[in-house]
Amino acid sequence: MRGNTLFEKQSFYAIYNDLLVTYPLLVNGIQSSIITGLGVITSQIIIGVKQYDYIEIKVMMFINFIFITPILLIFYKQLSKLSINNMFKLIIDQFVFSPLFTFCILSLRLYLLGENHIYQIPIEVLKVLPSVMLSAWLYWIPARFITLTYIPPMLQLLVNSGFGFIWNIIFAIVLSN
Repeated sequence: MRGNTLFEKQSFYAIYNDLLVTYPLLVNGIQSSIITGLGVITSQIIIGVKQYDYIEIKVMMFINFIFITPILLIFYKQLSKLSINNMFKLIIDQFVFSPLFTFCILSLRLYLLGENHIYQIPIEVLKVLPSVMLSAWLYWIPARFITLTYIPPMLQLLVNSGFGFIWNIIFAIVLSN
């Protein structure tokens, strides 16, 4: 006789949803980090590297897990609570939050890669930030509009991670030029 376990009674989606509600940081962190890693690998293939840069892959996955996911979980939750229309949410997201957030991601990346002295990091980031932000706005404004308009708040980080897979490719190409 087989025992009735939680996993036998529920569909994969129901189990996933329960885990997402119970452990939002862990589940989102793991899935976003994996998607980020796959995006970085794909970008390296497109750029034509002879050998994978495993340090870059690990650094970006780590940044995603310890910085990007927790910040976005908090930010998206607070943004969803605002009693304003999605256009204003999009403006706050892309023109207030995103430049500072991107600056921090780029800075953390350079720091963890150890490519620059800590005092040089802001200067190096400011050199690439305008082109990164232009590319980000061209990509993320439509992606975030879709997410804010059609995706329930609890699943927005997952959907944005899917969009992030493509963004990681764009991001790597922008940074390599």
